[in-house]
Amino acid sequence: MLRIAAVAFLAFAPALAHAETAARPQRVAEVVSVKVERLPEGGTNTHRITAVGKVPGPGWTRPALRMVRERHPNNAVAGFEMVAVPPKKGAAKTAGEITATLETTIGAIQHTLIVRGAKKSVECTMAGEIRCE
Repeated sequence: MLRIAAVAFLAFAPALAHAETAARPQRVAEVVSVKVERLPEGGTNTHRITAVGKVPGPGWTRPALRMVRERHPNNAVAGFEMVAVPPKKGAAKTAGEITATLETTIGAIQHTLIVRGAKKSVECTMAGEIRCE
């Protein structure tokens, strides 16, 4: 029995090592622009958020928008962070841009949307017309 467990451990060890060393998503350096669209097929609270972010070099993959909790009275702010998986070490350091899109429901009470980057974020107001700065 112990021998079977040892063989199983040796068989899965490379996969476990890869899981521990696999790159994790990190916040992009800057959020350059955000576009928020109301989607008619989902009702008044369904939106498509498209964000463009600046990264320090090529090779960044899997850009995404992750929901984050914003501290605000009445939960009136919908917060997101723009993340991507960085390239392996040794990649060229030429700045580039990546795009992430998310379709989500934003509550009627939420009048502000923020997409955060590590150094620069973009805020959108959603009272009537949607405006991003």
